[in-house]
Amino acid sequence: MSQFVSIKKLSIQHQSFLSAIDSIRIPTSVQEALKDENWVRAMNGEMSALKRNETWEIVERPKDKKAVGCR
Repeated sequence: MSQFVSIKKLSIQHQSFLSAIDSIRIPTSVQEALKDENWVRAMNGEMSALKRNETWEIVERPKDKKAVGCR
């Protein structure tokens, strides 16, 4: 973010907040996310919520069908 926006005129508190946000690295792949304990915890939380809310269920994929990707 600091490459695109100047924070010089903001208060010290806002500068600190934006610097903290800017330091967060978002993984670009599942493999990369699995190396970070915080992201693993977040993914596990999401999976638990999906199961708890009965959003989906795991079933066998028909042999003549391809899986649909998602992000």
